[in-house]
Amino acid sequence: MKKTVIAWAGLLCLLPLTQSYANDIEYKLGYEFIPGKFYTPQWKSEFVADISGWSWPAWTVVSSTPSTYEKDVKFSVLFLKISSSRRLTENLSVGFETGLGMHKDGFSNEWGLPGGADTSTVITAEYPEAPSDGSGSSSNPNDCYACFYKNEMTIFLIPVLAKLSYSSNLNSEKSIAKAELGVGAYLLGTVNAMFSQGKRYVKDYTDPWSGKTWKKGDVEITDSFGGFDRSIVIPTIQFAGGFGHKITDTTQLMFNFGVGWLQNKKSYSEWWTAYGNNTAIVKDGYEFGGITYNFGTGVKFDFNSSMGGQPKKIDRAENNKLKKKYWKRAVREYNKANYEKAISYWEKILDIDPGHKASLQRIEQAQKAMKNYK
Repeated sequence: MKKTVIAWAGLLCLLPLTQSYANDIEYKLGYEFIPGKFYTPQWKSEFVADISGWSWPAWTVVSSTPSTYEKDVKFSVLFLKISSSRRLTENLSVGFETGLGMHKDGFSNEWGLPGGADTSTVITAEYPEAPSDGSGSSSNPNDCYACFYKNEMTIFLIPVLAKLSYSSNLNSEKSIAKAELGVGAYLLGTVNAMFSQGKRYVKDYTDPWSGKTWKKGDVEITDSFGGFDRSIVIPTIQFAGGFGHKITDTTQLMFNFGVGWLQNKKSYSEWWTAYGNNTAIVKDGYEFGGITYNFGTGVKFDFNSSMGGQPKKIDRAENNKLKKKYWKRAVREYNKANYEKAISYWEKILDIDPGHKASLQRIEQAQKAMKNYK
């Protein structure tokens, strides 16, 4: 698992170097909340006290019904994502997004089976392990401990999405708004699964046979296993919005939020089981998918100019659009007597077209007006 994370993190760092066509690169860190279900077999059992032949109360199972424990789960996944995009127009771009998401504790559940010393007590309990029909087993009630069960999994997700993005400037030149549509899949895997069961002590206890002492709260594991992997490909559609603030000419701090849909996928084993005269279909595993939501923050920058040192490849039509936009803003600021700002817009035109005579003339005109104004 550790090698997988290191390898994928290295890929994320190297990915921009392979994207020479990209106009923009964005790194994002955030959370995504994904619904799911968790299943495990369980048995509903009835115990009665039986003290015949014993010097202390013992218990006997008189009936047991197999069933499935089902729990709704809300996964909170920490994501690192990277997206690269190429502009089709000034506002519209297409790109690709991948990354790595981790959820440390996929499932973590415990059930307690209370005990008692009253020999007239009849106990009905539900717990996810087959009960023993003899006394003295860890599955029988006891006034010193409760039955313990736990199932833990580490989940990782790798998104692979094609994205269409639209962005535009807000009122300020330093702020932008963005909307995105992503279509693709999540690659889901579970690793380091660990199942364990045993006893959790509810008070101090000394075993009369071995002499071993247990303190209140101690857990004695009687059975455990783990280490299996599962993987699923889950189709998804993602909608996201956000806004950003320009830090430098090529770097923006971004804030993102969105919703999505993951196709519901099941990963569980299912079988018939019987105990006594009772039979049932039981499940062991999980479901994953549904409506998701996410939020995060990131850094977006112009890949060509800030990382590769290459000039932007903007076609003639886009150049003309930019020059018209900057000209209108320059004239508007000039008419408001904001001469310095007007000059900055005409200088932007000169960055695109260094020989633009009209901008050179208007800059000179604005500089004279600024002196007279003072």
